[in-house]
Amino acid sequence: MTKPTKITVVSTSFREYDRRIQRIIGAFESFGYTTQWFARNAHNDPDAIVTRFKSGVLFYLEYNIRLCVRLLRSNTDVIYAVDFDTLLASRVAALLKRSTLVFDAHEYFTEVPELENKPLKKWIWKQVGKLCLNAKTPAITVNQSLAKILGEEYACKFDVIRNIPARVELAPEESSDDSERILLYQGAINVGRGIEIACEAIDQLPEQYELWIIGDGDILEQLRSKYQVNPRITFIGWVAPEDLPGYTQEAWLGLNMLESSSLNYYYSLTNKYFDYIHANLPAIHMAFPQYKLLQEQFPVAYLAHDYSVQELVAGVKYYESEELYTKSVESCRVAKESFDWSQEQDHLKALVEQWFT
Repeated sequence: MTKPTKITVVSTSFREYDRRIQRIIGAFESFGYTTQWFARNAHNDPDAIVTRFKSGVLFYLEYNIRLCVRLLRSNTDVIYAVDFDTLLASRVAALLKRSTLVFDAHEYFTEVPELENKPLKKWIWKQVGKLCLNAKTPAITVNQSLAKILGEEYACKFDVIRNIPARVELAPEESSDDSERILLYQGAINVGRGIEIACEAIDQLPEQYELWIIGDGDILEQLRSKYQVNPRITFIGWVAPEDLPGYTQEAWLGLNMLESSSLNYYYSLTNKYFDYIHANLPAIHMAFPQYKLLQEQFPVAYLAHDYSVQELVAGVKYYESEELYTKSVESCRVAKESFDWSQEQDHLKALVEQWFT
């Protein structure tokens, strides 16, 4: 095939929040490709897909119709579809335009908490995947567990590009004391991500502990109305990616607790796992497959076996041991030498050369 020159990325995410796609588009441009990104945007820039419906079946239907029309009108060689909710429009447009379709699975889409106990909707999304993916579709995902599972379900080879941030220069470390210990959650404010647990746990900890919550999402306002009266809980809201490391470095402990009932969470490997490492920040993660595997190599975290207030408190108390805390900090310093976006970008470049030759 003729080597493509323009890649159009499509997602239902908000451009401001999707750091994985921000990094990948930057990589494509460094490889010499021209890019555009059709997504949602809080400021409604020219490439934003604006819909009347904001959630539910009608949102996805409207979004895919608008997206397909936009793609058919665009001049592009490659359509890079992110997750199942853009896949149908992308496959139709790719067929009609004779463009190459590339698929990026950010998550185990059919097993997200929002689809629990909704067998019909789950079945429909699975059929979308089976209809649109095949053995010739270039595809990537975020970790080896999902690559294996999705590859088996959709007869499509998935390569792995992990959600590793670029290295940032940290501010000089200051001497610390016990007057303030910040527990930090950063990421989407959605159900099953341990935010409610953290809010409940803070009053079971000594007074020097505070909780910072960074991000936006479906349950943000609900949590604010319930917990913002607590002076030890601070809802910071959305923070620009370039400003996030400054907040992370101020924290004493990172939080990443997830409900095990969601297979999407169970097989996850989140952005924040690597963000915390890059900030030399010990953290509480779940004892899920990917975290257990990495913990054997780099003991950077306390692995929680239960999604509970009691287990979060146990993790905090574990790190009250100065020896254990220092050991995890040193493990973070070692681990981040192995976890660098430049390595993922080199791997992505090799994949792109393989796909388009």
